[in-house]
Amino acid sequence: MTIHQKVKTALQSLNIPVKEDFFGGGLDEYITWTLVRDRAAVIADGRPTNEVAELMIHWFLPRNKSYTETRKKIRQLLLDAEFTWPEVTTIEEPDGKTRHIVFETQVENDEELEE
Repeated sequence: MTIHQKVKTALQSLNIPVKEDFFGGGLDEYITWTLVRDRAAVIADGRPTNEVAELMIHWFLPRNKSYTETRKKIRQLLLDAEFTWPEVTTIEEPDGKTRHIVFETQVENDEELEE
């Protein structure tokens, strides 16, 4: 399963659009993600046997929308989908209308090792 499929599958129950490297498009609320780093976690015989992807998952929503329960749910959904427990940063965008919540997490990238 690709990393995109893992993110999308993990968060599909939220009924919030999830798109890779997507910013805006006129939506008031959406989730997007960026691959920050991809690295070998375990090396045997000079080859990686386990690869880890480090991600930043961004949730953009209206500033006046309640977010606490959904933020908790996103963390739990990611953990249930075998992502690491995300570190969360909440940012108010300069437009004063948008809240931007960032989840920094990691997940095994088995797609890269498939032959």
